[in-house]
Amino acid sequence: MSCKRIGNKDGNGLYEIIIECGYDLSTGKRIRKKKRFSGTRTDAELYEAELKRKYYHKCKNLKVLTLTFKEYSEVFMKNYCIPNVSKVTTRGYKHMISKIIPLIGDIKLRNIDSYMLDKMYIKLRDGSRKKEGLSPKSMIHYYNLLTLMFKQAKKMAIY
Repeated sequence: MSCKRIGNKDGNGLYEIIIECGYDLSTGKRIRKKKRFSGTRTDAELYEAELKRKYYHKCKNLKVLTLTFKEYSEVFMKNYCIPNVSKVTTRGYKHMISKIIPLIGDIKLRNIDSYMLDKMYIKLRDGSRKKEGLSPKSMIHYYNLLTLMFKQAKKMAIY
């Protein structure tokens, strides 16, 4: 999504146009399409708009649109937690996710709404009949984890 002048060619400006197409789920790296254009700045911007229209639907990965929370949690752990977070925190995240998955794991990421999350928080707070529920401080940890997960999903153009 940039149109940058990189030099001259045949008396016209030479521009490099970069279109962002989301993230590769297996590696976590950004997918970009790069093109060069020779002409005026206005023509380069029009060409950039044309490329955006052309690549918008091609860059959408259909697998991304159908990820369940369980599938996304595996992607989150692999691409975000392991390279960016300490081992102790990663272990805590795995434990919390293991308690969340039975409640919302089979729901597609795009279909999760605040009502479902509220119901999930109530179930986590109250716990089962045999065990005690979670403390308010633990509930905050679960809330912060889910907030982080959804922010990362948004960055990766999954959500």
